[in-house]
Parts: sequence; C-alpha cells; structure tokens
Amino acid sequence: MGLFNSVFRLVASMFGLAQGGTERVTDKMLTSSPDAIRNQFRKTREDWGKDYTEMRDAVAQLCQIRDDKMDELKSLTHVSQDMGDKMQGAIAEYKKSQNEVIKEMYVKYASNKEEAENKIKQLQDEIVDQEKEITIHKTKLQALKTDIENLKKEEAETVADIVSSKKMNELNNKLGLKEEDVQSKNLDAIREARKQIKSSAKLNAEMAGLNSPTADLESKLISSGKATKFLGAFEEATKLVVQPEKVELLASKVD
Repeated sequence: MGLFNSVFRLVASMFGLAQGGTERVTDKMLTSSPDAIRNQFRKTREDWGKDYTEMRDAVAQLCQIRDDKMDELKSLTHVSQDMGDKMQGAIAEYKKSQNEVIKEMYVKYASNKEEAENKIKQLQDEIVDQEKEITIHKTKLQALKTDIENLKKEEAETVADIVSSKKMNELNNKLGLKEEDVQSKNLDAIREARKQIKSSAKLNAEMAGLNSPTADLESKLISSGKATKFLGAFEEATKLVVQPEKVELLASKVD
C-alpha cells in the first residue's frame, strides 16, 4: 500500500506540473516575434515530452504493482484451495482413526485457509482501486500525448495569425488618412501641381489656336460653307442662278 500510494502521488504531481506548464506557456506567448514563438513552442514540446516520459514510467510502475498483486492473488488462491483439500482429507482420516493429531492438523489447515482468504479479499479490493486509478492516468497520459502532437499545428497557426495581423495593422496604418502623414501631403501637393500645369497648358493651346492663320482659314471656310448652304436654299426657292463671285461677296458680308 505504501509503495502504491507513493507512486500515485508522483503521478498526480506530474500531471499537476504539466497543467501548470501549460499556464506558463500561455503567459509567455504574448509576443509578436515569429522566432520567439517557434522557440517557445519547441521548449514546450521538449518539456511536455519529458513530462510524458516520466508520467508513462510512473504509470508503468503502477501497472507493475498491480500485476505483482495479481500474481500474489493467484498464489494465495492456490494456497486456499490446497488448504481446503487438506481439511477435507483430515476430516476423512479422522473419521477412520480418531487420531487427535489429525484434528490439530485440521485446525492448522483451516487457520491457513482463513488467512489466505482474508488476504485474497484485501488484494482484490486493492486491485480494483488500482485498475480505476490506472485507467484515469492512462486517459490523462493519452490526452497529453495528443496535446504534444497538436503543438506543431498550433505553432504554425499561431505564427501565421500573429504575422498576418501585424502586416494588416501596418497596411491599415499606411492606408489610413492621417494629417501627420508628411508623405501623403507631399503626394497631394504633386497631384495638385499636375492639375494646374495641365489646365494651363490646355488654356495656352486654346489661345494659340484662336490666333493662328489656320484658325482664320478654318473660320472663313465655315462661313463660306454656311453661305453656300443658304444660297443653295435660296436658289432652290427662287430658281435664280447665283454667280460664284457673288457667293464670295455674300460670304464676306456674312463675316
């Protein structure tokens, strides 16, 4: 009982340390450095791996203690059965010989059988309790193994989340409209200057076009075209023939 209790306390203590290790890891994860995160996950896997090995060894010791008790139980069961057979034999022999020595031997066999059966009952109760504890610890051990296996996936997801969040914050800061952003102000000034230059160039082009010989010729052609169109309509209406030189004269009057 003493050895089993000691091992049991050892296992319980280890599981408690593992849980405390998880809380410590959570506190230390508050960092935005991917390398620091990976390093912390690596250390955690190593620590949990060490805890898992120690707990597995402790559970193995519990199993060994249980197996030893089961072997003792089997041995005592044989003793009990043997004492029972001897008791029956002593009864049969005493009926024949009435020998008092045989009666004393019967009493001894009966005492040994009772002692074996009491011990058997005690061992049976202990084995049942140990089986329950071993099952509980095996479940916790399997859970810790699963947690260790999931750390690799969790590491990748944590690094990705933190890095992507950091990048998004940087982009948001760059895209956000800030009065104190000197670079944005400089770009706005350049854009405004570009608009002014383009407007000025367009105006100059328009002014130059109005004063050019080509513009005058285009104006005369337009006027002549209008006069020809009007005279054509007039000719159609009056059936008169208009001389070309008169068209030029009328065109000049229209101007």
